[in-house]
Amino acid sequence: MPRSVWFLGALLGGCTVLSPFDDAVFRSIDSGLTAMAVAADPEHKTGANVLWGGVVGEVRVLEKDIELGVLGFPLESHGEPLIGEALQGRFVARYGYGANSVHYVPGQRITIYGRVLGVREVPVGATRLSVPVIEPLQTHLWDEPWDPSRGPTRWPSIHFGFGIMGGF
Repeated sequence: MPRSVWFLGALLGGCTVLSPFDDAVFRSIDSGLTAMAVAADPEHKTGANVLWGGVVGEVRVLEKDIELGVLGFPLESHGEPLIGEALQGRFVARYGYGANSVHYVPGQRITIYGRVLGVREVPVGATRLSVPVIEPLQTHLWDEPWDPSRGPTRWPSIHFGFGIMGGF
C-alpha cells in the first residue's frame, strides 16, 4: 500500500468525531432555537425539540423529579458544548421519577436532546430570570468537567491510537 494512502487513512481515522446523537435527532430539532429565544417567546416555542448543551450549574433533587440548571453554550457539529463562546441563555432540564442525581455534577459538560415544556422564573442571584424548562429525551455527559483555566474547547482535536485485537 502506498505510504500516502496509509497516512491519509490514519489521519482521517484520528480526526473522526462521532456524535452521541443519531441523525434522526439532528433532523428533528429546531437548530436555530436558543434558550434566550424561547425565554423571549415561550408561547410559540413550547413543544419544540431542541439540542442544547453547556455546563451544569445546579442540581436540585425534588420529591419526584431532578432538575438541572444549565448555562447554555453553542454546540459543535457533533453536539459538544463550546464552552467559552457566547452564552446562549440558561435553561432547566427536568428529569422525571427514577432519574439518578449522582450522575450530574456542577461543572459537568452536558448536551441534552429534549422537548420545550414552557418557561418559568428562577432566582439568579438577587434577580429572577425567565428560563425555558425542557423534558430530556436523551442526555450525554462529556468526559471531563469544564475547567475555566483551560480556556474554551476547540475542535478539531487530533488523536492517534493503535489497537491490537485478538480472539480465540
